[in-house]
Amino acid sequence: MVVNWKVVFGAGIALLLSGVLVGFVGGGITSQTESAALSAYISGVVGHFILYLAVFAWVGYRQRQKPILHAILAYILALSLALGLVTALHLGLSLPPTAPQPLLVQAIDWAVAISSAIGGLLLGRKLAKSVPQAHA
Repeated sequence: MVVNWKVVFGAGIALLLSGVLVGFVGGGITSQTESAALSAYISGVVGHFILYLAVFAWVGYRQRQKPILHAILAYILALSLALGLVTALHLGLSLPPTAPQPLLVQAIDWAVAISSAIGGLLLGRKLAKSVPQAHA
Protein backbone atom coordinates (compact mmCIF):
# COMPACT_ATOMS: atom_id res chain seq x y z
CA MET A 1 0.00 0.00 0.00
CA VAL A 2 1.49 3.29 -1.11
CA VAL A 3 0.53 6.40 0.82
CA ASN A 4 1.66 9.86 -0.25
CA TRP A 5 2.34 11.29 3.20
CA LYS A 6 2.99 14.78 1.79
CA VAL A 7 -0.60 14.90 0.59
CA VAL A 8 -1.92 13.45 3.86
CA PHE A 9 0.01 15.91 6.05
CA GLY A 10 -0.74 18.87 3.80
CA ALA A 11 -4.45 18.12 3.72
CA GLY A 12 -4.56 17.30 7.44
CA ILE A 13 -2.93 20.60 8.37
CA ALA A 14 -5.21 22.47 5.94
CA LEU A 15 -8.30 20.83 7.48
CA LEU A 16 -7.10 21.71 10.97
CA LEU A 17 -6.32 25.33 10.06
CA SER A 18 -9.63 25.79 8.25
CA GLY A 19 -11.49 24.49 11.32
CA VAL A 20 -9.51 26.81 13.59
CA LEU A 21 -10.18 29.76 11.27
CA VAL A 22 -13.92 29.15 11.18
CA GLY A 23 -13.92 28.58 14.94
CA PHE A 24 -12.14 31.84 15.68
CA VAL A 25 -14.37 33.83 13.34
CA GLY A 26 -17.49 32.18 14.74
CA GLY A 27 -16.28 32.54 18.31
CA GLY A 28 -15.70 36.24 17.80
CA ILE A 29 -19.34 36.80 16.84
CA THR A 30 -21.47 37.52 19.87
CA SER A 31 -25.19 37.28 19.38
CA GLN A 32 -27.88 38.97 21.39
CA THR A 33 -30.80 37.00 20.01
CA GLU A 34 -31.51 33.37 19.32
CA SER A 35 -31.97 34.01 15.59
CA ALA A 36 -28.61 35.78 15.40
CA ALA A 37 -26.95 32.83 17.17
CA LEU A 38 -28.57 30.42 14.72
CA SER A 39 -27.40 32.55 11.77
CA ALA A 40 -23.85 32.56 13.15
CA TYR A 41 -23.96 28.78 13.60
CA ILE A 42 -25.27 28.21 10.06
CA SER A 43 -22.58 30.53 8.68
CA GLY A 44 -19.94 28.48 10.49
CA VAL A 45 -21.33 25.22 9.09
CA VAL A 46 -21.33 26.65 5.56
CA GLY A 47 -17.78 27.98 6.06
CA HIS A 48 -16.59 24.57 7.24
CA PHE A 49 -18.26 22.89 4.28
CA ILE A 50 -16.70 25.23 1.70
CA LEU A 51 -13.19 25.05 3.17
CA TYR A 52 -13.32 21.28 3.66
CA LEU A 53 -14.68 20.87 0.13
CA ALA A 54 -11.70 22.80 -1.23
CA VAL A 55 -9.20 20.70 0.74
CA PHE A 56 -10.78 17.40 -0.30
CA ALA A 57 -10.95 18.58 -3.92
CA TRP A 58 -7.21 19.25 -3.72
CA VAL A 59 -6.67 15.70 -2.40
CA GLY A 60 -8.79 14.25 -5.21
CA TYR A 61 -6.91 16.30 -7.79
CA ARG A 62 -3.42 15.48 -6.50
CA GLN A 63 -3.92 11.82 -5.65
CA ARG A 64 -4.72 9.51 -8.55
CA GLN A 65 -4.38 6.33 -6.53
CA LYS A 66 -6.45 5.78 -3.41
CA PRO A 67 -7.78 9.33 -2.94
CA ILE A 68 -10.37 8.11 -0.41
CA LEU A 69 -7.66 6.55 1.77
CA HIS A 70 -5.66 9.77 1.67
CA ALA A 71 -8.73 11.86 2.55
CA ILE A 72 -9.57 9.57 5.50
CA LEU A 73 -5.99 9.67 6.79
CA ALA A 74 -5.90 13.47 6.46
CA TYR A 75 -9.18 13.80 8.38
CA ILE A 76 -7.95 11.45 11.13
CA LEU A 77 -4.75 13.48 11.36
CA ALA A 78 -6.71 16.75 11.63
CA LEU A 79 -8.98 15.31 14.34
CA SER A 80 -6.00 13.95 16.28
CA LEU A 81 -4.14 17.25 16.13
CA ALA A 82 -7.26 19.18 17.15
CA LEU A 83 -7.84 16.89 20.13
CA GLY A 84 -4.21 17.26 21.16
CA LEU A 85 -4.37 21.06 20.93
CA VAL A 86 -7.60 21.27 22.91
CA THR A 87 -6.20 18.95 25.57
CA ALA A 88 -2.95 20.93 25.79
CA LEU A 89 -4.86 24.21 26.10
CA HIS A 90 -7.10 22.84 28.82
CA LEU A 91 -4.18 21.40 30.78
CA GLY A 92 -1.92 24.40 30.21
CA LEU A 93 -4.53 26.96 31.21
CA SER A 94 -6.10 24.78 33.92
CA LEU A 95 -9.52 25.09 32.31
CA PRO A 96 -12.43 22.97 33.50
CA PRO A 97 -13.65 20.24 31.16
CA THR A 98 -16.13 21.36 28.55
CA ALA A 99 -19.59 19.89 28.22
CA PRO A 100 -20.08 17.53 25.25
CA GLN A 101 -21.86 18.90 22.22
CA PRO A 102 -25.49 17.92 21.70
CA LEU A 103 -26.04 14.90 19.48
CA LEU A 104 -27.64 17.03 16.74
CA VAL A 105 -24.56 19.27 16.53
CA GLN A 106 -22.29 16.22 16.32
CA ALA A 107 -24.48 14.75 13.57
CA ILE A 108 -24.33 18.01 11.61
CA ASP A 109 -20.52 18.13 11.98
CA TRP A 110 -20.17 14.58 10.66
CA ALA A 111 -22.62 15.27 7.82
CA VAL A 112 -20.58 18.32 6.79
CA ALA A 113 -17.30 16.36 6.89
CA ILE A 114 -18.65 13.37 4.96
CA SER A 115 -20.55 15.37 2.33
CA SER A 116 -17.63 17.74 1.74
CA ALA A 117 -15.27 14.76 1.42
CA ILE A 118 -17.51 13.03 -1.12
CA GLY A 119 -18.16 16.20 -3.10
CA GLY A 120 -14.58 17.40 -2.91
CA LEU A 121 -13.07 14.08 -3.99
CA LEU A 122 -15.51 13.81 -6.91
CA LEU A 123 -14.74 17.39 -7.95
CA GLY A 124 -10.99 16.85 -7.64
CA ARG A 125 -11.10 13.63 -9.68
CA LYS A 126 -13.19 15.33 -12.36
CA LEU A 127 -10.71 18.22 -12.57
CA ALA A 128 -7.77 15.80 -12.69
CA LYS A 129 -9.33 13.92 -15.59
CA SER A 130 -10.02 17.12 -17.51
CA VAL A 131 -6.32 18.10 -17.31
CA PRO A 132 -4.37 14.95 -18.33
CA GLN A 133 -0.93 16.59 -18.10
CA ALA A 134 -1.39 17.70 -14.46
CA HIS A 135 0.36 14.70 -12.90
CA ALA A 136 3.10 14.09 -15.43
